Amino acid sequence: MMASEFMYEVVIHQAGGYEQPKLETHSVPKPDDRQVLVRTQAVGVNYAELCVRWAVYEPARRFIG
Repeated sequence: MMASEFMYEVVIHQAGGYEQPKLETHSVPKPDDRQVLVRTQAVGVNYAELCVRWAVYEPARRFIG
């Protein structure tokens, strides 16, 4: 099976609402010596992590300006 040259990445460039997380396509990184590249079949985005990034979780407000 041939490896893909591209991968998908969920990114949030700035705090905001539900429209901020974006699915982007990026080149697959090349591992350095003594590193490995792990191919994944499926991933999830933790809703609590999104709440922290959106600054709707009260303790996170002090970290996001």
